[in-house]
Amino acid sequence: MTNLATRDAVKALVAALQSDTALGAFTITDRPARPSALPHIRVGPVSEEPWSTGTSNGAKLSVSLALTSRSGSFSLLVDAADAIAALLETPLTITAATSVVQRLTTTRFAHEPSGNLERATLSVALLIDLGDAP
Repeated sequence: MTNLATRDAVKALVAALQSDTALGAFTITDRPARPSALPHIRVGPVSEEPWSTGTSNGAKLSVSLALTSRSGSFSLLVDAADAIAALLETPLTITAATSVVQRLTTTRFAHEPSGNLERATLSVALLIDLGDAP
């Protein structure tokens, strides 16, 4: 991530996930889940590309969220995906920028029989306006 605003945007997303009561059962980190830490949301990787409104600079971010839970708890992942989509309806509070658009763009669910795990991969799109001239 190349600028402070991008880091702030990701931190704001993590803070929103951590404070959402609907996600209270989940451990939220940027590291792979340990079996004892399930259910788990891993934040990252994050990709960034320049974005502009024509009057100000910004960034288009794609943040991957990997959700993992024990087998048999598929509905927990579905509910978590719904909760994440709902929390994105409220603009994130970003110190160094303004959130213009934030939404869930893709969601994939899978069952991993060998590890007795349920998985979901979500992609969150964030457009942030830095407020400076291009």
